[in-house]
Amino acid sequence: MIENDRVVKRGCFYLRAALSSTTCCSGAAIARFVSSFFHTCLNGFAPPAEQERSAAKSMATQPSSVLTDKSVNGGILDTQSLLSLYQEICKSIHDIDEFRMKLLGLLPLTSLVGIFALGKNSLFATQSPESKHLIGFIGIFAACLTLSLFIYEIRGILRCHDLILRGRDIEQLLGAKGQFYVCVEEHACKKEAGSWNVRAIHFFDAKLAACVIYSMVSTAWIFTALHFGFSVSIRGCTFWALGIGLFIGIGTFLFVKRLIAA
Repeated sequence: MIENDRVVKRGCFYLRAALSSTTCCSGAAIARFVSSFFHTCLNGFAPPAEQERSAAKSMATQPSSVLTDKSVNGGILDTQSLLSLYQEICKSIHDIDEFRMKLLGLLPLTSLVGIFALGKNSLFATQSPESKHLIGFIGIFAACLTLSLFIYEIRGILRCHDLILRGRDIEQLLGAKGQFYVCVEEHACKKEAGSWNVRAIHFFDAKLAACVIYSMVSTAWIFTALHFGFSVSIRGCTFWALGIGLFIGIGTFLFVKRLIAA
């Protein structure tokens, strides 16, 4: 009976030690506890004080992951993994911004060259019905292509918004205030600023530039198609082209203004 009580006491002690060590020890340490328990049951009972010292020594030999690791969504990521992920996010945003800036610069230039490339033998100088139909087709096609590129631009803005939030989260885990923290703070200033001059400082960003450029290019091509292709009066072309361009620009800006600009 006394021997059974000793076995029960030994089991309770090792059970408490194993449960208390699961948060800071690895599976190998727990396995050593269980092995030591069965060894003690077979070879004899050691004093509780000696067992506690042995358990503390076993836990002390295990590397601590609390100081070097970060818990993310239930998993463990060390600092090096966070830095690698942070670099990949920065590279992705840089690539998206570079492509967007090239497109914003080349699209208006190529459109102006196409519209104002007037010569003695150009389509604009020919008054045949075939040339007018061709001009109308080119204008409509160019306007639709501009809108397609604008949709791709909106996709880039959405992607940058998500990447900025991910980067801000990593900066918080690393305890740093980097470029993504600045982007989020600038976006918050637009909502919290009380005076118009403070809001105007943060109002002019990449989102506004994209909406203005793409809507202007679409307006130019619509005007070209209506006036030179379908012989609509200048007043009518101006009304329709400006109306469609303003609708596209303002509507898109109202949609993307809640997003964080890179």
